Amino acid sequence: MVVESGVIPVLVPILTHPDNKVLLPVLRTLGNITTGSTEETQAVLDGGILPYLPNLATDTTPDISAEVMWMLSNIVADSEHHIQMVIDAGLMPAVMERLGCGKFSVQKEAVWIVSNCLAVGTPEQVKYMVEQGAVGTLCHLLASYATPSMITTILDGLNNTLSKAGEDSEVILTQMKEADGLDMIEKLQQHGDQNIYRLACSIKSHFPDV
Repeated sequence: MVVESGVIPVLVPILTHPDNKVLLPVLRTLGNITTGSTEETQAVLDGGILPYLPNLATDTTPDISAEVMWMLSNIVADSEHHIQMVIDAGLMPAVMERLGCGKFSVQKEAVWIVSNCLAVGTPEQVKYMVEQGAVGTLCHLLASYATPSMITTILDGLNNTLSKAGEDSEVILTQMKEADGLDMIEKLQQHGDQNIYRLACSIKSHFPDV
């Protein structure tokens, strides 16, 4: 119904508006559409939204960049095709920047983007994310977040990376070691949360000799 209303091509050009009080509801509306079906997400993409997002993703107003990260996390959760569109739009460097620094509200959404890419993406797309520094940054974040939900999201991303790594598993092991990730994984094997315990054990099983 929303797509048929023709609202998407009306809203997308407003993303250049200088007033955040206008920008925020527009971003939230478009983001809400991307939580729907594949067809609805594709309609937002077909509306030409991606070229507007690199600048907004690095906006100094946390509320703006958080909305962009949230929208992107919805888009990349949908399909390999949508992940590739986001990669081709040159958005991943901005995502990685936000993953490594910024307010928690922004970092949290960036973690979901990366984790969704690692879960849904092809081995080639996962390799690209690894080359962008996803593994090391996720490992560093393990020491920063105490909430079980965020730890689970990060571990899930690392576990999916290893499951798709193939011959690159040694590269990932090196990156995890350099970021003290393996030490954190060993500690999390003692965690009381069963999901965290299970994921930590699964990750460690990829390196039985370490």
